[in-house]
Amino acid sequence: MNMEEHHSLDTVFSCVIPYIHDVDDRNSLSLVSRKLYELDGITRKQVTVHVHYLRNPSRLSQRFPNIKSLTLIGLWYATLGLKIKISPWIRELTVSCKVLKQLVICDMYVVDEDLELLGRTRGKDLRVLKIEGGNGVSKSGLVHVAKYCNQLRTFCFEDDFIDRVDICGNWLRELALHNKVIESLHISTLFDDTDVNDLTLLAKNCSKSLVSLKISPCSHSLVSLKTSRRCSLSKLGEALRHAVKLEDFDGAYFDEDDEFIGFKFPLNMRCLDVPIWKFYIPRMYVEDRGLQVVGQFCKKLRKLTYGGRATHMGLIALAEGCLNLENLDVTLLDISNEALDCIGTHLKNLGDFRMNLCKEDGITDLPLDSGIRALLNGCSKLESLNINLCPGGLTDIGLGYIGKYGHNLKFLSLTYVGESDAGLVGLSKGCPKLRELVMMSCPFNKPSVTAIVFNICSLRYLWFCNQYGDFVATRQDFEVSLKSCVLLLIILVFSTFC
Repeated sequence: MNMEEHHSLDTVFSCVIPYIHDVDDRNSLSLVSRKLYELDGITRKQVTVHVHYLRNPSRLSQRFPNIKSLTLIGLWYATLGLKIKISPWIRELTVSCKVLKQLVICDMYVVDEDLELLGRTRGKDLRVLKIEGGNGVSKSGLVHVAKYCNQLRTFCFEDDFIDRVDICGNWLRELALHNKVIESLHISTLFDDTDVNDLTLLAKNCSKSLVSLKISPCSHSLVSLKTSRRCSLSKLGEALRHAVKLEDFDGAYFDEDDEFIGFKFPLNMRCLDVPIWKFYIPRMYVEDRGLQVVGQFCKKLRKLTYGGRATHMGLIALAEGCLNLENLDVTLLDISNEALDCIGTHLKNLGDFRMNLCKEDGITDLPLDSGIRALLNGCSKLESLNINLCPGGLTDIGLGYIGKYGHNLKFLSLTYVGESDAGLVGLSKGCPKLRELVMMSCPFNKPSVTAIVFNICSLRYLWFCNQYGDFVATRQDFEVSLKSCVLLLIILVFSTFC
């Protein structure tokens, strides 16, 4: 290729690459040549960083100087003391990333000082701010967000330990006073009457923009149904009256004893999560009827989280009725191969499936090997699979099926699966796109797991836990330890023959 043709090709790529948005496509292109690597760096607008791989934040701005959207992800399974601090990243953002509009922080340790610095330096430019698992944040930190980030369109805050501190208070009033353009407000919080007044003020001031409002306690909060301070729906009538464009609402409960005369929902309401308030529910209450009703009437449903302790019969009714489901999270008392086969047959768009079996005895249709095979065969778009079973739920054959048919899996979490290292070998021969693997209470040992599963070339990190303890490993850790073993072997051989 002569210089003129080379220059023409560079020109073509310079024009085309800004229109390539898929992350995997861009990653592949950046490996072709130095020129494409540089083009990708200066044109990429959205970046996701797993911070335990990149400990030097300055590398981010050097590689991608023009990003508008940044997602920082820590280790979601790390304990509070092991979570990576956000502070170095916030300091880097104050001097770089001048055009940043969206910041998402997941499972990192965030403190009030971090939010104050972020608000002072980048607050006026941010349009989206999401904090999930910000364990070090208090009311003071959220006040800084409310004061300085006055052009936010989306604000989400979820604290894994929401019962540890009540983060509501004057910050919500500050947000209502300083921001007139909020479109989505999602906060996992404990709510009281004072907060209702502030929420009503916010709905009034943002009446022309607010389309999504979620104020419920987070799903993994330790607050029980009895003690969580969900607000009664009847008390939010004034707020909902002002929010004329609201389409999505979650966070109140329906009490049959309340007064609802004159109460109206906004006309544009599309998604509503308002449970009936029940204090006393039998622990093992079977709720197949709920899934049957959903399957019968919610034909366009795309996402469902159901903790009602149903059985395989309810799951079958749901799969046969809600053919458009993309995300399904269910808690079950019983499961069968037939139910998993039914999911594979009907839910062709399913991309995220989580199944939690909360009962260990009395389940007759085990193992679920054939069901898992049918599920993966049918749900070709499945990228995330989380199955929490009971002992004997899946054999080595089933693990092999996951490896063979899990072509698009990127996240895999398994509990009580497998019998021997043969299952791990079968798993490691497939799953070409798997990036994260979680194994709980499985009959394997640490050396076998690390030696076998990292044969999956795409795997980036592993969390393994059994009765003897748990450990976290990344590919970088594995490669370093492997090189050390090779070096030690060379030294031993050399010392033997020399």
